[in-house]
Amino acid sequence: MDAEDVQTLQRVIPEMQPAFREQQLAGDLENIRGWWSVAELVYQIRREDLETYGANAASIGRPFRRALLTRGRRQWSGSG
Repeated sequence: MDAEDVQTLQRVIPEMQPAFREQQLAGDLENIRGWWSVAELVYQIRREDLETYGANAASIGRPFRRALLTRGRRQWSGSG
């Protein structure tokens, strides 16, 4: 890089900081949404476990595995 390009880059980077922060915020919010949906899924599955199987330890986790398989199929098929 020649000296003029370095000077231009040094001048532009601080001006672009708000855009970099906005991009980081958007990514962080998307991650939070993803974790929120996982938390909702786990809550629903645990509730279903208790309502459906009660104290049957051998059956606990079936709805979770079923939901993961269903969710995985939807994602791979492009419908989810």
